[in-house]
Amino acid sequence: MSPRALTATYLSALGLIALMIVAGNAVATAYLERQERDARTINLAGRQRMLYLSISREALLLIRGGELAQRRQAAQKLGKALEEWERVHQALDQGDPELGLAPLDSPELRQQWERLRQTQSAIADSSHELLKADQRVRQAEAERLTQIILAQGERYLPQMDKLVFLYDEESRRRVTTLRRVEMALDGLTLLALVVVGLAVFRPMVRRIGQNLDRLTATAAMFQDLSFIDGLTGLANRRALDLHLEQEWRRLARSQGSLSLVMLDVDHFKRYNDFMGHLAGDDALRALARVLEGAARRPGDLAARFGGEEMVLVLTGTGLEDARLVAEQVRRQVEALGLERPDPDGCCRLTVSLGVASLVPGREVEPQRLIQAADQALYQAKAQGRNQVQTAAAA
Repeated sequence: MSPRALTATYLSALGLIALMIVAGNAVATAYLERQERDARTINLAGRQRMLYLSISREALLLIRGGELAQRRQAAQKLGKALEEWERVHQALDQGDPELGLAPLDSPELRQQWERLRQTQSAIADSSHELLKADQRVRQAEAERLTQIILAQGERYLPQMDKLVFLYDEESRRRVTTLRRVEMALDGLTLLALVVVGLAVFRPMVRRIGQNLDRLTATAAMFQDLSFIDGLTGLANRRALDLHLEQEWRRLARSQGSLSLVMLDVDHFKRYNDFMGHLAGDDALRALARVLEGAARRPGDLAARFGGEEMVLVLTGTGLEDARLVAEQVRRQVEALGLERPDPDGCCRLTVSLGVASLVPGREVEPQRLIQAADQALYQAKAQGRNQVQTAAAA
């Protein structure tokens, strides 16, 4: 998948997830608001029972009170309870924003409310007539009206209980529906996240991993190139210095011997002048393979020192063993049969080698080993070339 396609898929998935999150929040908000409204409705419907009981109690006190003040107080309480009772009934029926009530929206609730309305109207009408009854006919009429209130109350209370029960059932059903919708949205959101992971992040991670692999390989290649001589393929001077430093510290702890063989091609300038630089490069590469074959131990290293000079680091090798290795290298180079020009004719290309060895220590630096091997190489050249000379680096 191309980066543009990945970006488009990613943005589309993010938009879908954001949409579902917004929808989920809207559902959760509606769920909480509906729960709160249903709880308020059920509470007010249940409170109507208490108000009716207050109406019936005050009606009895009104007709049976002994003193005028007591009857007046009962009439006042009856009027307040009746006013509140009717107001809440109207709010439950038609809704009331101030009380946070919505109109009845269920056919079953509306049917039960119609049954309740007749009883409620009879109680309300009788209560209002009781409050307006004339003093001369008060007792008889009040008795009759009170009996209506009490008789209708026997029907009203069970009907109100039924209404509260229906309110509670409706609330439970709505809450269940909202919960299912919320769970469905959560499931879709989770599915979208999985799709994003499979369709976007997985290819993205794979692509990033491939890029990292390429970068790592490129870095390793450049790292290798920075330590390899481009012509011979041997370690370069930088790699030689680092290797010598590491082996120096290691052998300083174990008190092992470290030897260095320095090689120089005899009359290489003359070889280049007469044979050409390309032939000279081929000769150096052939010598490098011989020197590389002599580095057999894990700590050994063949490196190009500079120009036609090469070195061989021999770890854990004493002076005599290092001389034998250098002699073997000299013979193998001679056996290559590389011809070089000579005033008396053509001769085979040869090398001179200097060998030095010591036991590394903190008070001695690796440069001393290089200097000693270089002095031994100088002696080999001075004494006729194509030979091996040794020097102990004290």
